[in-house]
Amino acid sequence: MSCLRGGCASNLHNSKTEELLTLVNKINVSRVIAITVFSGGICSVQYSFAQLATLADQDLRMVQARSLLLLDQYKNTLSGVDTQFTRITLNAKIETITNVDRMEFGRYKRTNESLPADISFRNFALGYIGPSGEIKPFKMNRPFFEYATQDVIGKQAVVGIRFGFGESIGILSSDIDQLTGNIDVQIKTNSGSINWVRSKAELITPEGSADDIRATHIGIPNGDKIYFAGIPVTTSNCKALWVNTCFELSKYRSIPIGKKLDDGSFEPAEGVFLSFQGKEGLVWGNSEFGEETVKTVTGAFFNIPSSALTVTFDQANKGISRARTEYIDRGLGRWGMNSVM
Repeated sequence: MSCLRGGCASNLHNSKTEELLTLVNKINVSRVIAITVFSGGICSVQYSFAQLATLADQDLRMVQARSLLLLDQYKNTLSGVDTQFTRITLNAKIETITNVDRMEFGRYKRTNESLPADISFRNFALGYIGPSGEIKPFKMNRPFFEYATQDVIGKQAVVGIRFGFGESIGILSSDIDQLTGNIDVQIKTNSGSINWVRSKAELITPEGSADDIRATHIGIPNGDKIYFAGIPVTTSNCKALWVNTCFELSKYRSIPIGKKLDDGSFEPAEGVFLSFQGKEGLVWGNSEFGEETVKTVTGAFFNIPSSALTVTFDQANKGISRARTEYIDRGLGRWGMNSVM
């Protein structure tokens, strides 16, 4: 194993682990302003006792407790080989409002890619300011850290790590320069009870080819079908008939995170995570416990399962204005609307 920024080594040269650690070190986060509220604990006791003594059953019933840290392990073969996953979960709730000038992950030269980083956000923010000046925090339940290992030359080696939340809800804002990962955007136009247009958008190149690595656009990939009142129409050169099907990611300046209910309200949703892979095609998620599995690529990967974001093609073309994330307009592009969700 090789240890970056250290002096340890062994006879086994684990290239996958070394590549992964190198990638994680290539992270640039500049000037973070955050207010965070943390709630959680090892135990909550309704009644206290003055001395250490054996408690009767009726006394034990008065004590409420929960684990602060949870450790889970699972295996799958969805990546093509046996992969062991170890997850450490903080059994807590976190509320935050955060502003970051610039955030980059995976800044290195990549074959056939001209952009410098896997993920690059300017004016990144979690949470927003409401119409009356009240803080609307981004809420995260059960944050976790997870790592994946596979057999390499007879020994278990780390091939991926990820950070995520059991559930989250709120507004994520940014000026997206490029993104490697996934954004779940549903495009739908109704006329009465008929779905005139229905499709799912993906990360694409400016020309409309599917591309989830350092993407700058989102839309319907060339060759995919859009259903107009049930009639399939194949997209070509960013068009389906007269409809534009390619949209700049930078237009989506605030994205609601959460599960949208029929009445228009939201509840926390699963699936937001940031991961780093040293192996192509690593699949995260424990399907045996009902979790969605997500196939990733090498490098940094950001998964935004925004099932809350359903737009028409006209709205997709216009984008989403930024939510207000600062009290004072400093000309940084963070003085937006009062409300998004």
